[in-house]
Amino acid sequence: MPSDDDILIQRFGAGDTQALAVLFTRYHRHVYNYARMVLHEPAAAEDLLQETFAAAANAAGRYEPRGHFRAWLLGICRHRCLDWLERRQRRERFANENGYLLLDSATADSPSQAVQRQEQLELTLAGLAQLPVPQREAVTLHALRDLSYAEIAEVMDCPINTVKTLIRRGRLRLARLLAETEGTES
Repeated sequence: MPSDDDILIQRFGAGDTQALAVLFTRYHRHVYNYARMVLHEPAAAEDLLQETFAAAANAAGRYEPRGHFRAWLLGICRHRCLDWLERRQRRERFANENGYLLLDSATADSPSQAVQRQEQLELTLAGLAQLPVPQREAVTLHALRDLSYAEIAEVMDCPINTVKTLIRRGRLRLARLLAETEGTES
C-alpha cells in the first residue's frame, strides 16, 4: 500500500502543485541537513536543496513507490552532492596542475591576496583567449563549466578521445603561455 508521501508525489506528477509544497515542507530540512553534512558549505547545501526538489519534480511522473519516498529523495540529493564534489575536485585539480588559482577574489584572506588572485585570473583568461578555439572551448567546458568528457563530446559533436586530446593540448599550451607571461614580468 502506498504511503502518504507516495500518494503526494504521484499527485504532483499528475499536476497537483500543492502536493510538492507539502513534501517540501516535510523534507526540506532532511535534504538540507544531508547536503550540509556532505558538502560542509551552507550556500552549496541551499543550492542542492533546490536542485534536489527540482529533480524530484521532474521525475515525479516516473516515480514508483518501491521503497520509502524519503530514501528516494535523499538518493537524488546524494547524487547531486557527489556531482558537486566531483566538479569542485576537478576545478581544484585543474588549478593545482596548472599552477594557478581560478578563484573569486572574495575568497582571499587579505586585500593583497585578492589583488594577486585577480591578476592571476586575468592572466589565465588572457591565456585562454590565445588558445585555438577548439582547445579553448574544451578546456573551458571541462575546467570552468564542470562538464564531463562525454558531455563535452556531445556539446562539441566530436569523439571523447578528441575531447581528451584537446583538453590535454590546451592545458599544456596554457601552462606554457602562463609560464612565459610570468617570465616576462620578473
